[in-house]
Amino acid sequence: MQNITIIAALIFITSSLSAQFGLRFSSQWNDYKSWNTVTQSASTPSNSDLFGQSFEIGIDYWFRLKNTRLEFYPEVGFGYSKSTNSINNNDAFPLSYNLKKVYGGINAHIYFLDLKGDCDCPTFSKQNDFFKKGFFLMISSKIHYQNKETIYFSDSIKDNDLAVEISAGLGLDIGISDLVTISPFAALSYFPSSNWDGININHGIIHILPPDESTSNIAWKLGIRVGFRPDYLKNKY
Repeated sequence: MQNITIIAALIFITSSLSAQFGLRFSSQWNDYKSWNTVTQSASTPSNSDLFGQSFEIGIDYWFRLKNTRLEFYPEVGFGYSKSTNSINNNDAFPLSYNLKKVYGGINAHIYFLDLKGDCDCPTFSKQNDFFKKGFFLMISSKIHYQNKETIYFSDSIKDNDLAVEISAGLGLDIGISDLVTISPFAALSYFPSSNWDGININHGIIHILPPDESTSNIAWKLGIRVGFRPDYLKNKY
């Protein structure tokens, strides 16, 4: 899965040399409720905020509708988070946890204040009403391949799953030059279900019935997109 994502990223980079592409950087504050309950209730050093903050970096490619300011950005990327317990040298309970993920999906930017405007342009730096032209509603849908790792003093246990993300937020395009536009954004994301087989057993919790090891996640996200328009410069000259 990771190799597929790397190949897809390289295709994006190659095909974007004559079009608009961008890099997205974001920080995300998570709330994995069920997993936090496990780590809090276990008879081990507790962690009440498992993967509380994570980081993502992605690359996207741009295309838009011809007569409406509705733009689409297919994106692939990577994410990472780490949480720790009290330092110890005992294999009876975990030292820390890693969350690594690769993801793919699509972002839609809706410029609802200027929906019918004529703006096949990379920047609003030389125009009036840049807020009207650059303010957008962002709606996203992505699939994450997640690798969770429970790390002990001399061993580790891994588990993989797929998680769906849907999110909505707001952003603003700020023109830096004809080539570069930066777009800060904020969003609320919802992950209906992430599953971690063995998280209860890893923390010494034994159930008579099969345990529910899945959790939802409501996450706040802050980020910035750095967009590039080499095609605009090429057409200009």
